[in-house]
Amino acid sequence: MADALPDSRQVRRMEQLFVRFRQSSLHQEPALTPFVQVFQQHETAEGIRGISQQVFMLESRFNLVYLIFNFIAWVDFYYLWRYTQWFKRHGKSYVAWREAALELEVLANLALSSVAEGLEGSVEQTADARFTAEGLRHPLLPRERAVANDFSFGPGQKIMLLTGANMSGKTTFMRTVGLSVLLVQVGLRPSAKGVTLGDFYLFTSMRNADNLAESVSSFYAEMARIRTLIERLAAGDRMFFLMDEIMKGTNTEDRIMGSTALIEQLGEGHCQGIISTHDIELSGLAERLSYVVNYSFHSEVRERTIDFDYRLKPGPCPSFNAKKLMELMGVRIGGGRA
Repeated sequence: MADALPDSRQVRRMEQLFVRFRQSSLHQEPALTPFVQVFQQHETAEGIRGISQQVFMLESRFNLVYLIFNFIAWVDFYYLWRYTQWFKRHGKSYVAWREAALELEVLANLALSSVAEGLEGSVEQTADARFTAEGLRHPLLPRERAVANDFSFGPGQKIMLLTGANMSGKTTFMRTVGLSVLLVQVGLRPSAKGVTLGDFYLFTSMRNADNLAESVSSFYAEMARIRTLIERLAAGDRMFFLMDEIMKGTNTEDRIMGSTALIEQLGEGHCQGIISTHDIELSGLAERLSYVVNYSFHSEVRERTIDFDYRLKPGPCPSFNAKKLMELMGVRIGGGRA
């Protein structure tokens, strides 16, 4: 029976939560009605006091004074009897108290996180499998450094093909979208002015790594992730996917062929998402596939620097910076002297 008892720390936290909840005005909130029904019962107060006493005596058993008294009077049997009586009366209810306390503590921490991070964006729920945002910024970047972007799909659009120069912000933007979806799905407000969130599962294929122990290459790992997405869509799941630098582990010809086939296949499923790529040839898919839309991040190449504004812009990327970046890193392009 002792294994079923919580430790003193857990009991103290439950008592504090119980007392503060009853003394506050939170019980007047309609959303917290299930917790009111649990914590306002007289049995709950009596039962929590009783479990507190049982845990205190259980943890006192290794006290020298207790050991002496137990040797003389067999106190263990008395407290075993008391716990048995408590368990008969409150054992089944205790599970509900514990679950309610844990859930209320999670909600309280989520609320505190929203306040601490200044998350005040509005959230609109929709039955569609889509995600749109206004003023979306990365939640881990300071406000003064984070660049906010608007994000949405037009009617009939399902796949955003994201192109852009190196370091222009493609991957960071996709992480921003993914983190914002997770924040809203767990109950927090988004790091945006407002979002519209649909009914879907979030799927990511980013930073796929090789595994020497399992003889798995990074390309194989990515394809295994893509297979999971295909299977989920075939099972009827609604998905919102984020795939970074699709099929980058193979040659250019196979990558473009495979990416094209995958985009066409995704167009048949109940999904929306973002695919980033350095293959500008894929941007031509938007001309024949109505559900594909091009967006990009740009850079400005100067004499000794490359500047970025991190703004999401419609259309494919018009220029890239890999050559200039290689030159800045000391690579002699065209056989010239550094």
